[in-house]
Amino acid sequence: MRRQLSLILTLTAWLLATGSHWDLVQTFALGRMFASYAQSMSFTQAAQKNVFARGPVRNLRNRHRGQTAAGRRWRQSFRHQGAG
Repeated sequence: MRRQLSLILTLTAWLLATGSHWDLVQTFALGRMFASYAQSMSFTQAAQKNVFARGPVRNLRNRHRGQTAAGRRWRQSFRHQGAG
């Protein structure tokens, strides 16, 4: 029992440390979005709208890119390339 608890806690800490919990949250959100689309349109249209979404998912990705140090460096290097 103690070993199982230790394994579960280690796995949970690893998932949280690597950010995998956001993958689970996003999967759940995309599933709910697909289910709501599928109620009012065909399966194919719902899948296309869900997979090729340009709305909230893209905005979250861009917001995250801007908040990280790597994103800031990327934006700065992009600005310098365009200026020259």
